[in-house]
Amino acid sequence: MRFIPDAKRSGINIVLGAGLALALFIMHSLAYAQTNAPRIISADLGTTQILRALGLAEHVVAIDLTSSREEAFHHLPNIGYHRQLSPEGLLSLNADVLIGSSLMGPERTLDVLRETHVKVIQQETPENLSMLTNNIFQIAKAFHLKDEGLSVAEKLVEKDTRLSAMTVKHSTAVFLLDMGGANGSMAGMGTSGDAFIKLLGMTNLAQFNAYRETSAETLLAMQPDLIITASRNISSDQRDQRNQRNQSHQRNQSHQRNQSLQHDQSLQRKVGSVYGIPAINIDASSLVAGISVAAIDEALRVKALLSNVIAEAH
Repeated sequence: MRFIPDAKRSGINIVLGAGLALALFIMHSLAYAQTNAPRIISADLGTTQILRALGLAEHVVAIDLTSSREEAFHHLPNIGYHRQLSPEGLLSLNADVLIGSSLMGPERTLDVLRETHVKVIQQETPENLSMLTNNIFQIAKAFHLKDEGLSVAEKLVEKDTRLSAMTVKHSTAVFLLDMGGANGSMAGMGTSGDAFIKLLGMTNLAQFNAYRETSAETLLAMQPDLIITASRNISSDQRDQRNQRNQSHQRNQSHQRNQSLQHDQSLQRKVGSVYGIPAINIDASSLVAGISVAAIDEALRVKALLSNVIAEAH
């Protein structure tokens, strides 16, 4: 056996020790990077919007059916309907976290994920800005993004302040979910439509629960100051064209009040043109997940448009 002097042996030990320390540092760094780069499944449109606002979009590896409305996530795998999640499909994504509403399930699927150490975060569907802010803080805390969460919340509060500062004469409203037929479903208490009316600072005249089919006669009897219609599968251009038609109808309401109901092609045009009630169409997807980040922006757009309608009416 070759003799190695103590001094040389000491040098070798130092080199080996330094190499081991470097290897451990690299391993620790990789582990830290993996911890801070989680693979996230979003099972709720509102959640998807919050993740994007927090700067976590690049960590989302799959989305649910409602989140497919977000163009930035179209390329991701779709896990389907959030109440019918498959444990096999979710596990195949090698995700670290599943985030969705309190309605996602079934519970057995969520239990399987928890058993395999996938973190499951469930949130209440927001009915107001306070609940939305709480959801933002919960997600931000889960990913150690306190400052980002505060920033997103502050921007929403600023938008809500702008909403409150916009003064309009309309104080009562009804919300109709337009499915493309002659009639719409009116939003009662405790619905997303009701929450949107409250977000605008108005009173919902529909004092029943859930949604109910309605008619032109019912709306005529209620006489709301404003009718909000939410159309599914409508483009922004179509929505703007529809709103422009409604503004035009306001300018000509004295003439159109005598027109026959049969000449109109949809419920919101009937009410807006025949009865002279302002009717504004919004993007239904902004309310799929309750009061969402997108819903706040839509409320600002509606109030600004409503202000223009009032200005033109005078």
